[in-house]
Amino acid sequence: MTGNLTTLLIAHDSSPELPSLRETILSLVVPPSAGSSTSKERLHTAPSLDEAITEIQAGWFPDLVVVYQGVPDEFPQSQIDELIGLLPLARFIVAFGPWCESVGRTEQRWPIAWCIPIRHLATRVQRELLGLNTDKPITPPTASRDEAFSESAARVNSTTAGSGLSAAVFGDDRHFVETVRDQLIASSVDLVSPSATPDFVFVPATRMSDHTDSELRRLRNEYPNSEMFLLSDLLTPGQIDQLLAEDVVPISQLRFGEELAGLIASQKARPVTR
Repeated sequence: MTGNLTTLLIAHDSSPELPSLRETILSLVVPPSAGSSTSKERLHTAPSLDEAITEIQAGWFPDLVVVYQGVPDEFPQSQIDELIGLLPLARFIVAFGPWCESVGRTEQRWPIAWCIPIRHLATRVQRELLGLNTDKPITPPTASRDEAFSESAARVNSTTAGSGLSAAVFGDDRHFVETVRDQLIASSVDLVSPSATPDFVFVPATRMSDHTDSELRRLRNEYPNSEMFLLSDLLTPGQIDQLLAEDVVPISQLRFGEELAGLIASQKARPVTR
């Protein structure tokens, strides 16, 4: 069913996370060979619940709904209830930004079974796709916190079947490191301990700094047989040339899901030389 899956992403146009949300979802729900027109058909984006409800009332019904909440009380309860009522068969994911991760203790407008931190989005989308493809029963919106956690933990183990590739992630931004780890898990890449020798080493960094340089040198010395990647979108042409000269490949944070899919495909297509 994944090939025909339709997804609705609800996120405000001004959300800085919107490009990353779109890239993550597209990398999982749209085949890599699909063109831009197919991507537009499979993924619709609405900047508010009101516009999403209007689109659904006009006759477009998504299989999967992803809502991004960046601030507490962002969505009125009446519109949340209306959206849920219009889509009784859809699967829902409500991703909370860093300002909302304590929302469960201060408000509970969305069913707890649907709510996750944004850094877990890739893994959760993968789980929902698994459920759609195998007709596994959906976690009911009435599930308790303990029931939702038990279901989530059980499904995590089912998404980690090895691809034959392994990786380690290093970085100071704990939230983004967890996001990268989740995307790797969703792509069936095995995460290994620092004492192992992974196929890939990923280092997320918002910008280059002396600390980033020294960390890359340390990791290059520690893992000479691993392919190393720096995840950053703020690099100058000179910095890119210098990284490549030092056997570090720069890739985009915002397009990480797409670039990871291409990386895995290229690794599977060539024989292992190490």
